[in-house]
Amino acid sequence: MIFYLYGTIPQSSISLENFPMTIAPFVFILVLVWVVAGLLLFMLTKILMVLTVDAGIINMNGGTN
Repeated sequence: MIFYLYGTIPQSSISLENFPMTIAPFVFILVLVWVVAGLLLFMLTKILMVLTVDAGIINMNGGTN
């Protein structure tokens, strides 16, 4: 994927002046995917915790049912 994108970019644009502009979208997309994945994982664990507590598999009140 990166090779394909660098193949479409002209060689003149890959220089030290334009290097941050070429790398910024990749970093932004990576951070965005990381944040979305983290939020989804957090929500999934929360939902699983609620489901297990409702089912009585995990006793949150010290084991005194």
